[in-house]
Formats: sequence, structure tokens, C-alpha cells
Amino acid sequence: MRLGPGDYESTLREVVALRTLAGCRNVVQWMPDVVFDAKEKMVRLHMEYYPDGDLDSLMASYGKNPVPKDTVTQVFCCLAMALLDCHKRGICHRDIKPANVLVSRKMWNGQPVTVAYLADFGLVDISKAPLTTGVVLCDTKGPGTPIYMAPESIYDDPPVFSERSDLFSLGCTIYELCNLNVAYTDYSRDYVPAMGWTAVKEYGGRLCPLVSKLMRLLPAHRPTTLQLVASLEAYCISRWEKQKAAMLWETLAVVSQVNPLPQPTGIVPPPWEQQQQQQRQPFQLPLELRALQQPQNFHQAQPPPYQAQPPPYQQQQPQQQQQSRAPMLPPGLQQAMRARQIHQQRVAATQQIQMQSALEQQKQQQQKQQQQFGGNRTP
Repeated sequence: MRLGPGDYESTLREVVALRTLAGCRNVVQWMPDVVFDAKEKMVRLHMEYYPDGDLDSLMASYGKNPVPKDTVTQVFCCLAMALLDCHKRGICHRDIKPANVLVSRKMWNGQPVTVAYLADFGLVDISKAPLTTGVVLCDTKGPGTPIYMAPESIYDDPPVFSERSDLFSLGCTIYELCNLNVAYTDYSRDYVPAMGWTAVKEYGGRLCPLVSKLMRLLPAHRPTTLQLVASLEAYCISRWEKQKAAMLWETLAVVSQVNPLPQPTGIVPPPWEQQQQQQRQPFQLPLELRALQQPQNFHQAQPPPYQAQPPPYQQQQPQQQQQSRAPMLPPGLQQAMRARQIHQQRVAATQQIQMQSALEQQKQQQQKQQQQFGGNRTP
């Protein structure tokens, strides 16, 4: 398969991510016979076959009927486990949607079980530290799918991606699985869409609020991946017995085999492997520390490369740049803020007029008192 320059780089990035995710749960399985040809821009990849297709095919198979509650729970648990392992290894997927989720059927306790696998790692960002520590990444490779992107990935400049932005996309995916329609149709993120009446009736009062929490507009109001997995485990224990819930999680957790994928030429290994290589090599002082003569100056050296650096939008910037860059807000929110500013200006003007009139009345009263006092004075 011959690819263009952009597709070739995306494929190389996906292979690097799959090398990093070897041994993770519920991630697509690739065969080790990968061939790269940088001159011809040709890549040959073999992926494991999933006969049941993607999540879109699963929803289409039910037509207008709601997807069974057990199926929604199983897909939700599989994707939560996959994201937890990805975020622990510093991988931000950035494009979670039904078309990038593959499914397959297995048997558990005499009943069919739907197992979901996270696929399409062509837009991933690889962090130097686990995303579960709160690392925030800035976009450098173009946008994902707009109707599944988080507000901070749309409105911030530059766009921001993190653990919680992936969870927002996961919430939109599960929302579509429950309601059989998308949560958003454009770039607007003015509200959190409510679950439909049929979805609330079908999936109960514990699963729907959890999906709504993932779709909150502010990243700080969304749960972390660890909190999401813990909530789903508690939900499964309440739905089934503890022993059956544990057996179900073991059945759903499909660990990808550690295949020795070849290292593509012309691309730097991921930071996760770079750190492992540095740990194996004998210790050597960095160049910055070698240049220092006195031990008391060690604290002036640069921080080691494995420490997470703050994103550019959080670093200190000149005051002129901060004033010149206007935040990108939804039109409805801009109108509301403008109306509030006008109202505050009117209130301030009214208060100033009232204060001036009160001062004038006070002066007039003082003058009247002085005249009365002077007229009553006897010679």
C-alpha cells in the first residue's frame, strides 16, 4: 500500500504507539510482519481480523431498538480499561469515536459477551510522563473528529489534549451507543446534552449519570480514568455478584501479545522506550552538570528530560501578547458576557449619578442650616 507523506507519517506514528502499548488491555492486535520503505513511501501492516466490525456496525444491527444494557456495560468497561493502560504509558488517543472501536463476541457463563478494542492510533500524542499525573499536551498534528472533541480541544489556542479530553470523547461515544444519535453536530459546546427518556428507562439511574459526568464542559469537573474504572467496577458489582463481576472483567480484559514490531526508520523511538534505554546505560552526568565547577551550583542545572514541562499556554507570556490574544468562546457565551458588561456599566453610571445628587442635597441642606443659624443670631 503506497501512502502520501501525511499518511506515511501517521502510519509510522501508529506503529510507534503500538510498540509502546504492547501488553495493554483491549487494544487492537497487529502482526509482527511490518515492512517499511521510506523511499517508496510504502507500508505493509497486518491486523487481527474482527468479524463483528466496529461500533457503528453494532449499533446499525439493532436498528431503532435500543442496544442491550449488558452490551453497553461491556463496551464501556473495555474502553475504560484500554484508556487506563494508554494513559499510564503516556498515550493520548485524541480520536475516540464509534468508527475507531472494534468489537468481537465471546462466551461467558453460557452467554455471549461483547468485547471492544480501541483502534486507529494515527493521531496519538506520546507524553514523556503518564497522563494520569495530569500532563497536558498541545496539538501539533491537526484536529480529530469535531463532533467528538472536548471544548478545550476546540476553543483553546493552541488546542489542548489530555486524559480528560479522551474521556470526553469516550462519553460522546457511549452517549451515541445509548441514544443511537450523536451528542453534538458541530463545534458548539454550550451545554451538556441530556440522556433521552428511553435511555434513562433502559439503562437505569447509575449508568446515565456516569456518562454525563464524562461530558462536562470543564476538564476539572470530569473524573479521571482511575475514577472511571473504579466507578464501573462498583457498578458491575452492584449489578452482578462480586465473584461474577470479577470473572466478567477477566473475560473482557484481552491483553495484546507482545509482538516484536520492527522499529521504523526515520522516526525517533517513543519517550517510554528512550527512558528504558537510558536506564540500561551506565550513568553519565549531563553536559550542563559537567560544565559546572562547584557542587553548590548543581541546583542551577536544567531539569531532567523525563519531568513533564507545562504546556505553552500555561507558561508566562508577555503582557502584550496576553492582551492581544482574545479567547475563542461560543457565540452565545460571548453575547451573554457582553450583555453582562453593559449591565454593569449602566449600574455603575446610575450609582455615580445617585452619589452626585446625594452630595448636592447635602450641600444645600448645609447652606440652609448656615442661613438659618445666621438669621437667628442676635446682635
